[in-house]
Amino acid sequence: MGRDARRWSALFLLGAAGTIAGSSRALTLEECVAAALARSPALVAADAVRTAAEARADSMRAQGVPKLSVDAQWRHLAVVPAFKPSPFAPAVEMGDNTNYSFGPQAQWSVWDSGQRRRAAAGLSHQAAARAAERDAAENELRWGVRRAYFQAMGAAERVRSVAEVLRLAEAQREDIRLRRDAGAASRQDWLQSDAEALGRRREFSEAQADLGAALRALFLLTRSPPPDLRRPLPRDVAERRPPDVPAATFVFESDDPTALRVRLVDAARRPFNAEAPDLRAADFAARAARDAAASVRAGRGPSVQLLARASRDYPNGPVKEVVQQNTLGATARWSIFEGGRSLRDAAEQDALATAAAARLDQTGEDRRFAWAQARERLASLTEEEDVQRRLVDRRREIAEVVYDSYKAGRASYLEVESANTTFLNARVQSARLIVEILTQLAWIDRWSAPEVP
Repeated sequence: MGRDARRWSALFLLGAAGTIAGSSRALTLEECVAAALARSPALVAADAVRTAAEARADSMRAQGVPKLSVDAQWRHLAVVPAFKPSPFAPAVEMGDNTNYSFGPQAQWSVWDSGQRRRAAAGLSHQAAARAAERDAAENELRWGVRRAYFQAMGAAERVRSVAEVLRLAEAQREDIRLRRDAGAASRQDWLQSDAEALGRRREFSEAQADLGAALRALFLLTRSPPPDLRRPLPRDVAERRPPDVPAATFVFESDDPTALRVRLVDAARRPFNAEAPDLRAADFAARAARDAAASVRAGRGPSVQLLARASRDYPNGPVKEVVQQNTLGATARWSIFEGGRSLRDAAEQDALATAAAARLDQTGEDRRFAWAQARERLASLTEEEDVQRRLVDRRREIAEVVYDSYKAGRASYLEVESANTTFLNARVQSARLIVEILTQLAWIDRWSAPEVP
């Protein structure tokens, strides 16, 4: 295994504060994504919204089922109505002070011109839209974790790059000190080498801080308690720290970028996903609005309801006895005039359906444009990566040659410092290219059609 492969290999080790021997646990990119999906409050909320929408649709469908209930009534009259059949006859009471009725009752809306059916269909489409929005939220979270993970990988590589140049600066400073003591170098050269080493040390601390911030952003997405991130280091740097660099408070390794790239590169060969969750959500929203408009229009049509009731009633009119009363009835209704309310409500839902369809078209165009742009950007980055890799090798050789020339008296130390800086910049740019390529691959994978089993 080569030096670069060893540098990037294996796992993210999330350990407690301390040295390399401190407690740690392995965490790969897949584990980061899994942890984020399992602990995300946003996904919990999206699941609850979806469940509520499904329950509402089921409730609407249940309204078409006959309803059976047990009804009971009781009342007490202070004055019972009475009348006299003739002036000379005694008064006849039309009931009793105590009145009650109880028994089962069945109701059934047998016809409503399709209002309930279309309303249930609209609510089902709303539930499907909420489910698609939940899937879209999961994709967004997955993309966010991947991007944060790649940013942490890039920040770690910057630490490695600065650490390499810091070791070089420290070694050159010590070499120049010995040469000064031997009278082969000037005090100015030693001061310049010392200043460069201090500058590299400051850059190293800055790179550590950036790495800590990137890791904290990743832990925030995975909802995991962050360790002590004051001085994080990649494992290879922690095992061979530059002189006088304090021990790491957190040591880790990231996944091999080559392996990650192999896993994601297939996305660049897949077509655009026209059934992406957010596109499906917009489509279902348009269907729901159209069904709602149809339901409102159907509400203007006739409706028929049936009623059946069996009860025990007291009193039986003027006769103070319990009687078995059986009732069967039907109610028909047809709205003739309502001031145009239904027409306006239907027009509102039609307009919402038109707006949802337009949003679907716009979202699809935007996503397809971003997907195509990412593919073009990936092709450009791939070509740039090969050139950048060769440039890093050249910059390393130039730095070595310039320092050899300085020791031979053919170059000034300013040229040495400039060569070291150029080498560092080339290393950092190479790391940025790796992160950018992985990011573009993840973005393409997000909007590409799923793999066919």
